[in-house]
Amino acid sequence: MKRDLDRLKMIAREAAIAALATASGAWTAHRAGFALVAYIPNVAAIPLGTAALCWPAVITRIVRKYWVVAIAALMILTFFTPGMASVHRWIALGPIRLNVSSAVVPAILFLIWDQPGRASLLLAVFTASIYVLQPDAGQASAFAVSACPLITRAHPIKRAYRWAAVLAIAGLAAAAWFRPDPLAPVPYVELVFQLAMSGGLASLFAVLVCAASLCIPFATNSPAERKRLAFAFLAYFICCFAVTQLGNFPVPVLGAGAGPVLGWFLALVLLSEPARNCWAIVHSDY
Repeated sequence: MKRDLDRLKMIAREAAIAALATASGAWTAHRAGFALVAYIPNVAAIPLGTAALCWPAVITRIVRKYWVVAIAALMILTFFTPGMASVHRWIALGPIRLNVSSAVVPAILFLIWDQPGRASLLLAVFTASIYVLQPDAGQASAFAVSACPLITRAHPIKRAYRWAAVLAIAGLAAAAWFRPDPLAPVPYVELVFQLAMSGGLASLFAVLVCAASLCIPFATNSPAERKRLAFAFLAYFICCFAVTQLGNFPVPVLGAGAGPVLGWFLALVLLSEPARNCWAIVHSDY
């Protein structure tokens, strides 16, 4: 009973973290003269992510069963969606352009950890290759930093194959930085920290606190048997924030865009222990 109530509190807390981070980014952009309407995708993604947190066992089962093929298909689909300045990182969902990588990388990391084998290894190298073609050096780097430690510990796979995959992913991440990236930054997507800095120390402090809050759940709320997976998620999101200072890459959750919000919630879902869904918890007899 207590465990179920703690889970409901955790879901509410994590939804609040995402909402506050989005609100902080939106207010920072608004103070710099940008319209709040840009954050509608974030606002729409938060209830979807919160709903996913309520059914972790269902989402985890779907990822295990279908996502190797689904992720590969989504990554390839970015090349069939009209790009921007020859850059292909998105798929179009009506008026919304979804950054595929930031939405699905947590699932790839989970599959490497949960199902170490040829399929997950090939998916990891395939993903790193896609980043070179898109190009997306920021996601390539964040993926390499988070995936390579998991691959080195994927013991059912022969050591030579593991290290070959690690070297390939690291090499592809380095190659992505040499691809031309002609996209100009969108301030409320990629330059949130710079906008906050121009708004004063209080604004910058609020944005930094929100960024840290987005990383804290991966350092504090993980089950003991999923510590390596939690570390991979933590490394991924820290690197996603860090690369925004090296190039024009989206700031997770604080920047406008549904992909990073969905990816953040998906990481939390996959880190959760399988539990009863929230409908069963709410209707339990306490």
